[in-house]
This record gives sequence, C-alpha cells and structure tokens, in this order.
Amino acid sequence: MVKPDRRKLTKKERQLRDMVEFIGEFVQGYNEARDKGSVSARLSKLDEVYDSFCDVRAEIEINLEQYDEQEEDSKELSEEARKQKAAKEKEQGEQNSKVLKAFINQYFSLKQSLEAFMQGPGSSIQQFPVQHANGQTPMPAMRVKLPELKLPTFRGSLMDWVTFRDTFENLIVDNPHLNDIDRFTYIRTSLAGEALQQIASIDITAANYSVAWRSLESRYENKKLLVKSHLDALFAINPMKKESFEALNHVIGEFEKHLQMLEKLGEPTKDWSTLLAHILAGKLGSITLRLWETEHRSTDVPKFEDMMKFLSSHSFAIDYG
Repeated sequence: MVKPDRRKLTKKERQLRDMVEFIGEFVQGYNEARDKGSVSARLSKLDEVYDSFCDVRAEIEINLEQYDEQEEDSKELSEEARKQKAAKEKEQGEQNSKVLKAFINQYFSLKQSLEAFMQGPGSSIQQFPVQHANGQTPMPAMRVKLPELKLPTFRGSLMDWVTFRDTFENLIVDNPHLNDIDRFTYIRTSLAGEALQQIASIDITAANYSVAWRSLESRYENKKLLVKSHLDALFAINPMKKESFEALNHVIGEFEKHLQMLEKLGEPTKDWSTLLAHILAGKLGSITLRLWETEHRSTDVPKFEDMMKFLSSHSFAIDYG
C-alpha cells in the first residue's frame, strides 16, 4: 500500500508537471503582441516549479528507498528474493533518472524559449522540437538538450565512490562543453538513496555546483574508510560452495576488483603477496586447491601473482562435472 506521505508527494509532483505543461502550451501558442507582457511572470514561475520539482523528486526517491528498507527489515529474504529486489531497485533507479532528465530537458528548453521571447524577434536562438516530460507528442520550443553521458548511479556505498568519482570527473568535471548548471544537473540525476539525500537541500544553481560536489567529497572522500571497506570486502568474499567455472571466476573477479581499487587508493598491494595467497587459498574449493598444490610443488611460499595466473589460465579447462 502506498504510504500517505508518498501519495501526497506524488500528487504534488503531478501538479508541478502540469504547471510546466501549461507553460509549454503558452510557448507553443505564443503571440508577441498579445503575450509578451506575461513572459516574465511565466519565466519566474518556471524557475520556481523547477526548484520545487527537484526537491519533491528527491523526497519521493528517498521515501521509496526507506520503505524498501523497512520492508526488508520486516522479513527474512531468500537469496532469490534479494536478487529480485536488487533488479527492481536498478530498474527503479533507471526510471527515476529518466523522469528527472526528461523534466530537466523540458525545463531548459522552455526557459530558453521564454528568454528568447523577452529578447524579441531579433533573437538568433534556433527552434527544435522538445519531448514532453510525460513522453507525449513533442511541441515546438527552444532546445537545450544535455548530451547523453552514461554515468554510474551512486547510492552512497563507499566501495562504489572511487569509480563514481573518477567517471564523473572524467566525463563531467573536465568536460569543457558543460557549464556548472549542467554539471549540477548531472550530479542530481546520477545520485540515489543516501548520496542523493546528502545534497537534496542544496538548490540547483550554477554557484551551488561546487558546493554540492564538495559536500559529496567531504562525506565519501575518506581514504581510511575507503581502504577499510575494500579490505573488509576482500576478507568477506564467499568461498566456493561448489567446484564450477562460475564459482572460481567469481572468486578471481572479486579479488581483482578490490585489489584494483586498493591500488588506486595508493595501497602497496604488490607487497601483500603472502597474505593474499593465504586468503585466496581459503576461498577455493577442495579440488581447485588440490590442483594448485599439484602445480606448486615447491616448499617456497607461493606467490599470489603465480596463484592467480594458474587459476585464470585453468578456469576454462577444468571440468568439475
């Protein structure tokens, strides 16, 4: 059942969308002689609706995630149920991002149209069709479309921060074709959950872009905690439950992933060979471990690098039955 506060937020969001649609109709049927005097008021209202929509959208997403967490805490979930829940969350995140991006594109299009009307017929801004936020038939308006850049959705997990940070800096921060309001827009559309809540109260303005980014950095750019999270994950890798290609490659993949992140954080993982080999041996199935011991007959302490090479090269050839 939809909680009352979520129903209220959804209704408010619909009303804000309707307001934007009304402004879109005004733009579509604009007559300079008749309507120029009311352009300024429409422009002011559009900015007000935009700010309110971003706030309401953030509250809706936070509300949904809190509800899911309460639902999960109330019952024991099976592994299959957890996978289904993860898939549902991913789909919901993509849908939330799609809704916000569509609204933002429509907002900038209408804003530029209204500003062009205020400048008068001498404006050189070109007109293009713009998609409605609800996906309905396009209407004529001034197009300001943000480029389609694939960004990972960051929900606040420390283990995901470095990947998100580096991708965002490469695609958005260092992109000379974007201005600060564009960058802030990309921040909002690529966050969810706890991470989105971190900047939910910051108004979307060009001046606040750096404020929002610094807020995220102050919360998640903590090397001690980042290193700890990847070390914890390394030790917590589940041992092979059965002798299979998939199980072995899962273990190999998890080791490589967390070690790469630790190296990126400046940790000297190449000096941890003995410890890593010992941890990895404890994650292998009995048959896999016996094959490795047969390969490594020396009484010398095995090197982690040699162990990984052996497991990787033999993973496709091993028939576990």
